[in-house]
Amino acid sequence: MSTSPAEDGAEAQHAAQCARPTTDPVGNQMPPDATLTRDLEAAEGRALRDAYEALPPDARAALGTSTARIGGADAIALTAVAIGMFNRVVGLGTVQPATAADVEDIAAFYANSVPPSQSVVQLVPAVEVAPLTEWLAAAGYAPSRRWVKLFHDLVVIPEPATDLRIERIGPERAADLAAVCLAAFEMPPVFTPLLEPIVGQPGWSHYVGYDGDAPVTAGAMYVAEGLGWLGWGSTLESHRGRGGQSAIFTARMRDARDQGCRMVVTETGEEDEQDPVNHSYRNMVRLGFQLAYARRNWVRTLR
Repeated sequence: MSTSPAEDGAEAQHAAQCARPTTDPVGNQMPPDATLTRDLEAAEGRALRDAYEALPPDARAALGTSTARIGGADAIALTAVAIGMFNRVVGLGTVQPATAADVEDIAAFYANSVPPSQSVVQLVPAVEVAPLTEWLAAAGYAPSRRWVKLFHDLVVIPEPATDLRIERIGPERAADLAAVCLAAFEMPPVFTPLLEPIVGQPGWSHYVGYDGDAPVTAGAMYVAEGLGWLGWGSTLESHRGRGGQSAIFTARMRDARDQGCRMVVTETGEEDEQDPVNHSYRNMVRLGFQLAYARRNWVRTLR
């Protein structure tokens, strides 16, 4: 299949963007790897989209969820509560060059949400350049804080100590997972239909740590195309510092390896002046997760 000079130029520009060196949050240069960047974003994007699309109709209606594929990126919307974390775009510019039309489609996707909500476009460093940033600014998006993206191969899996009992759960204990996540993240009960119905769905594995019979720590994993995405890691404040999250991480890593994954992927907030200590990030680093890059949140709020 032949391409026009303009298409060739766009592809070359995209390859050059994704090959640019990036830096970690303290400014150390890291080697570029466009394939790794694409895989890390795709693992998260697939998980986010499946988490909405696999919900039963009553849960989707209660939450006001919708999804889209725009310019090779994954977009999710949840209108029950205006929180950017649940209304965001992942992977823009990592699969194919982003265009002005893509940004217009993203803006329209969220503008059509009822009620209007906050939305976030998360850009990897390699594509956070003009003209994409100019198109986003013109659509009402502004740069905000960053998240860090991390990954861990599955050659050597650590074995942290904990006095909690870690179990992979099925649908009959989905309420335990939801109780921990909602309490730890201080989320309202309206999010219960986002958590409970997904337990036991294809591709998903869920874990709860118990202190006796009490659920106190939790986490989720989604596996597709040889990659495991790790999310919803949470521990009740009363039980932090007892190794529960570390044990949840390693339980997911073992299961990911057993399911044929080559690595697991996760993300968390960047340590900065506003939040100088992120215990989740430091815990990930202690377990051997490697920092890939810090990803900027471009935020727009519709009023």
